[in-house]
Amino acid sequence: MKISTDDYNLLVGLAEFHFKFSEYIRSQDEEMFFRAVDYARTYTKTTGTTFEYWHEDNKKFLNELYNILLKKRNLYDKYLDKHENKEEAIASWKKRKKTSDEDLLGVNKYLSNFIRHSRELNYQEFDSEDWKNFCGICSFIKNDKKFILRSIDLVKKYMGSECSYIKEFDLDANEN
Repeated sequence: MKISTDDYNLLVGLAEFHFKFSEYIRSQDEEMFFRAVDYARTYTKTTGTTFEYWHEDNKKFLNELYNILLKKRNLYDKYLDKHENKEEAIASWKKRKKTSDEDLLGVNKYLSNFIRHSRELNYQEFDSEDWKNFCGICSFIKNDKKFILRSIDLVKKYMGSECSYIKEFDLDANEN
């Protein structure tokens, strides 16, 4: 099914408005935000579409996000391996994928969303796989030292200071 450019732009605009509005409500009154989510879930009826609430299924969310990030990094690595001149390959990649030096893989939106919503995760319920995925996701975060340090503290709290997952954190990349 194809939709017109005007209809597409309207849908994108509505989604953008929804996210900005939700973000503002959450920042002002988080309890009201979750009541509003429950209300919308109860009364929104769509045929053929289901809405998932990632904050209610940590395992699925962490696994899916980590797999998305790994796939993007693997595509990038394979692309570079095909070319002898790495600088030309990187320039070509950025042009083809419409990315930048700051977001070479095109994943910063995913990571920003993860950071913003990370406080909603039920860390006390994480199993070993959840921690592996969580730490793997954190390994992609390069510009938020405060978040990385808080995440390391969480891993140490729930898994112990000798947990092997801590090596996933690239502290050198976060030294700014």
